[in-house]
Amino acid sequence: MNWFNILKNIQISSQKTGSRDYVKPDEPEEDCLAWFTKLYQLMQGDTVYEKELYIEDYREYTNEKLWCPLKNNIKFERVSNFMQPGVQKLLFTSTVILSGERVEFECYVDVPEPSSKFGNNVDYTMIFTLYSTSGRIESEFFQYATTEKRYAYYSMYDQNRKLQLEKYKKVAEKVLKYIKGAL
Repeated sequence: MNWFNILKNIQISSQKTGSRDYVKPDEPEEDCLAWFTKLYQLMQGDTVYEKELYIEDYREYTNEKLWCPLKNNIKFERVSNFMQPGVQKLLFTSTVILSGERVEFECYVDVPEPSSKFGNNVDYTMIFTLYSTSGRIESEFFQYATTEKRYAYYSMYDQNRKLQLEKYKKVAEKVLKYIKGAL
């Protein structure tokens, strides 16, 4: 057998038994709207008052055009609360411009300053807002807790205040962990 026939046989056999191109299966598309909906529900705590966000159907409200860019562009800012010493806001914001409208997301959680702890006579708030300039998206929810002792003579208030603040702490911790996972 000459070299030409040997090389021809090698080429033919490599074509027959050659490895196939590996095609990676498509990963399921991330559902970023579901991420915002879960955050909205987490913020409500144990009792979910509103399961779904208020969003009208609109052709541009897709994962590619709106929800994933809104989620992926979340900016974080730590802001001191000048009205309440010892409290700071952890602020998360994002904006997406679509044709003819702007969609904005804002979420903030009040927490103690790093040098302080949950103290007396302080109010803590967490707010979730998602809205568009067209009015097709309007969702807002807030949780509120206070450590202020309004009536010193009412001893039951102390027990209720601690329960309320404990619930706020648990919800705030879940919300912050969830947002941190996306950043």
